[in-house]
Amino acid sequence: MLKPGINCDLGEGMPNDRLLMPLINYANIACGGHAGNEESVKKTIGLAKQYNVFVGAHPSFPDVENFGRRDLFDSINHDVLRESLCKQISLVHYNCSISGIQMHHVKPHGGLYNRAAVDRRLSELIFDVIEQFNPLPVLFGLSGSEQADWAGERGIKFFHEVFADRSYQDDGTLTPRREPGSLLTNSASVRRQVQQLLEHGTVTALSGTIIKVKAETICIHGDGEHAVEFAKGLRSLQV
Repeated sequence: MLKPGINCDLGEGMPNDRLLMPLINYANIACGGHAGNEESVKKTIGLAKQYNVFVGAHPSFPDVENFGRRDLFDSINHDVLRESLCKQISLVHYNCSISGIQMHHVKPHGGLYNRAAVDRRLSELIFDVIEQFNPLPVLFGLSGSEQADWAGERGIKFFHEVFADRSYQDDGTLTPRREPGSLLTNSASVRRQVQQLLEHGTVTALSGTIIKVKAETICIHGDGEHAVEFAKGLRSLQV
C-alpha cells in the first residue's frame, strides 16, 4: 500500500506547533469553533507554508468551553451551525489566499467529526458548506465510514483517516475519550498500531478484534503530551 501522510491538529494554543510542523504532511488548523482565532490561523498558515505542509481547516461545533468534543447536532439550530462552519472555514480559506497557497482540505473536529461519520444529515450539511469553496477541498474523515460513500455521491474527494494515538472499537469507530484505553499514551503502542497498519492494513480493536482499515492519512493529535515524540516515531517508519 502507498504510505499515507501524517496529519496533525494545530493552531489550538498548544506549545508544540513549531516542533510538529516539520514532521507532518497536513496541518488541520483550528479556526474558532473550539480553539483558534484570526491571529493563530495566520501564524499557523505561515508556519505550514515555511515547511511546505498542506493546509486544511479544522472546524467544530461552536463550543470553545468543551473544546468542541461534545455532540451538539441535536441541540443546535442547523442554520446557525451551517453559518458557523462557513465562517470558520472561510477564515482559513481567506488567509491561505492572501498567503499565496490553496486550502487543501477540511477535517471536522471532535464531536462534529464523530457524529458526521455516522449521520448522513450532518454530513450533507458539511458537504453543503465545503462546496462553497474553490477549489473544492478534500474531506478528511473516519476510515471505512459511510461518510466516504456519501461524499463520493456529491463528487467530494475523501481521505480515509486512521488515528495513530487512539484506540478503536469493533465497529471501526474510535473508543470514546471518556472510556479507559481510548488514548495510546506511549511510543511503543503508537508504533505498533501504525506498523500493523502499514504492513497489514489492519488495526487491533480494544477488544482484540482485528479490523481492516484503509489509510490515506494518519492523525497525530497536536494537543497530546507526547505528540512530537509520536510524530518522530512515525517518521522513522517512513510514513
